[in-house]
Amino acid sequence: MIKKAIVECNPDEILMQVLGLSKKEIVHQDNKGEVCKYLEKFDTKVAIIDEDPGSAQPNHLKKFKLVEEKFETIKLIQANTSKVILIIKPRLEEWVIYQCKRSGINPNKFHLPDTAKELKKVINYRLERFRELLKELYKSENEGLKYLRDEINQAY
Repeated sequence: MIKKAIVECNPDEILMQVLGLSKKEIVHQDNKGEVCKYLEKFDTKVAIIDEDPGSAQPNHLKKFKLVEEKFETIKLIQANTSKVILIIKPRLEEWVIYQCKRSGINPNKFHLPDTAKELKKVINYRLERFRELLKELYKSENEGLKYLRDEINQAY
C-alpha cells in the first residue's frame, strides 16, 4: 500500500509536508465530507480533518471508533479496515496557536498573527510563512506535531 494522507485544505497540506510527506503522498480534497468519501473509496489509510465544532459532520464518521485523544487531536479507527482519521481540535488555526504556546514560539516572529481568528484570515495568503512556523515547531520537538507524525507513520 502506498503511503498517502488525505487533507481538506492547503494549510493542512503544508502541515503534512513539514511532517515529512511528499506532495505525491498527500491527497487534497475540497472539504471534510470529500475527505471522508475519498478515504472510504480508495486504498488510503489516513485522513486529517478539523473538528469544526458546531458544523455538520459527515455520516461516514459514525463508522469510526474513538481510540484516543491527545495533544488536541482525536484519533478514530475503522475496525474492519484499520483506516485512521485524525481530527485536529477545534480547527487547524487554534491547534497551531495552542502548539505554539506549548512550545514557547511566537507566530509574530514569522509575520503571522498570534490569535487563531486573525490567523484564519491570512493563512492561505501566507503559506510559506506558515510553513516556516511549522518547521520551527517541528524542530522544537512539539508533542502535537510528533503525535501526528507518529500516527501517520504507524498507519503504514
